[in-house]
Amino acid sequence: MLGTGGTIRGLVLAAFNLKMEVFIAMHKHDLYLIPFLIVVGFVGTYLGKLILRHFSEEQFKSIVLTLILLVGLTTLIKQSMA
Repeated sequence: MLGTGGTIRGLVLAAFNLKMEVFIAMHKHDLYLIPFLIVVGFVGTYLGKLILRHFSEEQFKSIVLTLILLVGLTTLIKQSMA
């Protein structure tokens, strides 16, 4: 019900070492979480909108690219040590 784009999904899978099945599937015993996730989704969207008012588009792009770089470097370091 709640999801993100392919790039973010890939980053999360790599950063948290999640198996694809765990990341995209919800088991029946987890269905009680759906109302909570819906509320969190709306609250997160609202808070994100408030936060983004304080950044220009260029600043936002820089922040996102920096975070992607950091996750990539972290993943690369973890893989090289394994």
